[in-house]
Amino acid sequence: MISWYLNLALWKKILYPVLLVIVIVLIIIFVPKYDKPQKNCIFLNEKANLHGEYYITVTDFKDCDNIEILKNKDDEVKTKLFGTDKHFISVTILLEHINVANPNETKPLKPNTFKLKDHTGVQIGNFNFGSKNDGLALSKKDFSTTDAIEDYSWVDTLILPGEKKTITIYFEVEKDISTNNTITVLESDLFSFLESENHLGTDIVLAQRIQ
Repeated sequence: MISWYLNLALWKKILYPVLLVIVIVLIIIFVPKYDKPQKNCIFLNEKANLHGEYYITVTDFKDCDNIEILKNKDDEVKTKLFGTDKHFISVTILLEHINVANPNETKPLKPNTFKLKDHTGVQIGNFNFGSKNDGLALSKKDFSTTDAIEDYSWVDTLILPGEKKTITIYFEVEKDISTNNTITVLESDLFSFLESENHLGTDIVLAQRIQ
């Protein structure tokens, strides 16, 4: 009996540290990390640099049950779209083309210039997020990265050096995706996928930073 207790005590001394290490590793792998906004983390009403030649600022974003867009290039009257099984997120942005002497980028805006993507698995602190007034939220929803809806109110627009333009872009999303409960990120990139090898787009978290 005594030897049994001694063996049990020995096994406890061996197993407990091993189990502790396993638990720590699992926590590191599977528990979402807490991440305060870094210098390159851009939020609502904060100016971001795009490709060194543009400034982009998100001035507003919201959920919409219906929207109005110019569906075709020659349309003069906007078409109204209604959400049924899906709805829409609108994002208003200010785009400023820096007045450079020799511009490298004067490209028309396209639906894939702007993408809405998820921000799952990461807690972000120090921002005001819908009903999350404590400045800490964790989004558990993931969804496919979505191009902006083709709207000829702004599609094919050129913004020349020294010019600036405010546009509202729309994304169609599932009903359970909302600006009030899902951390979403606006990705902006004037380059196509093949052109983007040496050019990074700009990500803006659709939330308000708490100063």
